[in-house]
Amino acid sequence: MTAAIRRQPFILALFVIAVCALFLRLAVLMQRPAHPEYAAAPYSDEINYLQLSENLIAFKTFAAYAQGFFVSSTRPPVYPAVHSCVDYLLGSFARAHHLLNLVLDVGNTLLVGMLALRLFGRRSGVVAATIYACFGPAFVYLPAATSEILVVFLILTVMLLLLSAPLIGVVWRIPAVSLVYAILVHTRPAFLLTIPVVPVVLALNRRVVKGARPWRSGLLALVLIGLLCAPWAWRNVRRHGVIVPVCTLAGWHVAAHARSLEMLPVDRLWDYVYHPDRRAYTEGMYFAESTAESLRMMAVEPLKTSAVGTGRLVAAWGFPRAWWRMMDPRAYVYPTYLGDTWFVPLVDFEGVCYAAFVVLAIVLSRVGRAVLGRRLLLWLRSAAPIIVFVSGYTVVHILSVPMIQYRFVVEPRIIVIVVGLRLQVDARRAGLDRRADRAVKGAAVAATGGVTAAIALYCVLYVSCYGKGQALLDDRHAAAPVEHGAPPNGAIGYRELRDEQWRHSGKITDRPYVVLSGQIRYVADGYTFGADSIPALRTSGAVAKLFIEKYSAEHPFGIGDVKLNFSAFPDALQDGDIVEVRGFAFSDPFREPIVEVDDFRTITAFRQGKGAFALD
Repeated sequence: MTAAIRRQPFILALFVIAVCALFLRLAVLMQRPAHPEYAAAPYSDEINYLQLSENLIAFKTFAAYAQGFFVSSTRPPVYPAVHSCVDYLLGSFARAHHLLNLVLDVGNTLLVGMLALRLFGRRSGVVAATIYACFGPAFVYLPAATSEILVVFLILTVMLLLLSAPLIGVVWRIPAVSLVYAILVHTRPAFLLTIPVVPVVLALNRRVVKGARPWRSGLLALVLIGLLCAPWAWRNVRRHGVIVPVCTLAGWHVAAHARSLEMLPVDRLWDYVYHPDRRAYTEGMYFAESTAESLRMMAVEPLKTSAVGTGRLVAAWGFPRAWWRMMDPRAYVYPTYLGDTWFVPLVDFEGVCYAAFVVLAIVLSRVGRAVLGRRLLLWLRSAAPIIVFVSGYTVVHILSVPMIQYRFVVEPRIIVIVVGLRLQVDARRAGLDRRADRAVKGAAVAATGGVTAAIALYCVLYVSCYGKGQALLDDRHAAAPVEHGAPPNGAIGYRELRDEQWRHSGKITDRPYVVLSGQIRYVADGYTFGADSIPALRTSGAVAKLFIEKYSAEHPFGIGDVKLNFSAFPDALQDGDIVEVRGFAFSDPFREPIVEVDDFRTITAFRQGKGAFALD
């Protein structure tokens, strides 16, 4: 296959790699359920994104249930908007997020190849695209309704726009960069704090702005990005009464006064959230308080705060015991399962880094010092824009929660620069030709147009459907309220359960007996929610989410949610059914309420099908 690729033009080789990537991803997605995989880490975010998407379609509101709360969300809005657009066009297709991620990630394979081509030549483009086509960590997020795959797509598009020579002229290049970068900020808000690197990248790549001063173009980009981010910040101010930009800091660490290398001190976090003084807080108020604490810590203890944050970052993103792991074959293989038994041994990011630098060390031993210096400088000059972006993004997470999924979004760019380093030092760089250069610029413009068209299409659908969701809601509100059966002595409802949590910092310790009614969603077989485990355990039981008292007279639009455990899969239940459940309640480490269901009944008169019926 390698020989064949060498004989073929670069574009044909990249097409073959993309087709292979498509079929590999299809094989994985066909083995995954449409519902969230509760035993996988992203499931909690996934359910929240799905709820936001459904509420955008049904009610034109950006609010959802999350961990027992019903909130007007400050999450970045682009992924729910794009997902709701796809879902609407496909008629509430259960696998809309699978299809969206499939298209985007095959595009990511092409964009990785184009970026490597632009920086280091054709051979680097083929190698980098091949690695990403079978890059194991991407398959973690491929089946999930989360924003990681879209973020990678947007980052690569921004980089190609910044690094490619103008295709449509300087006048349109900076607005295009600003538009896609603003969309990126509204998908992964940490990039709001990396905006200053844009003029730096333009200065490092002067031919992007022929005849123009790069710093002037960079400042124009900063202004345009700021203007494009202003509407969402104004929305948050109106909803929450405090200044909340596109939410940039996972400030729970500092707000909870974390002073350790722990990645997420869960008990401190939820003691902070459930403090009695914060019972009336909105999500925006939590954000404002945590931001103020972040700034105070940096002002009072800048060295200590930076050192502890850097330690957390290294512990979360670094490779533990790298010198020993380098000799462990498991560091190079990322098993991706196609069922319960069979798996594909894909490439691990850790292994990519080890292999690149081991081979590089061998090459260095054969290259003279003078030649080596010239080649390293050439590599550094080519890779500098990506290094600047990755460095800025990394620094942002010193004060944030450096979860491993946050590293994933820059891993494809790191693949590009390590592949370039290996081939650059070995003096096997194959430069750009006109045809390949046109392909790079065409990919950048096509990706920009695709993202812009998706957002524009959602806006059209939003305007054309405005008011229909409200009418639908009014019809459902006209239905009679759910009536509970006679509760056992001592049984409590959802309001009393939440009062119990606020009295005990979110914990439910005495296992009260509850009777709850609402809409059941995301029913899944083979899992159990545990009091000590996040995520769910794989067992013979079944789980679901229940959105509470959606049709009660007092709270017609819902007041919260709980997790449900069933001893066996409830064949009588379907997503969207209105049910009454009874059982003992307890809480998990994130203090979400869980009910061990010992009895339930379906209220068939209220079956409404799929939908999250909530008001902002």
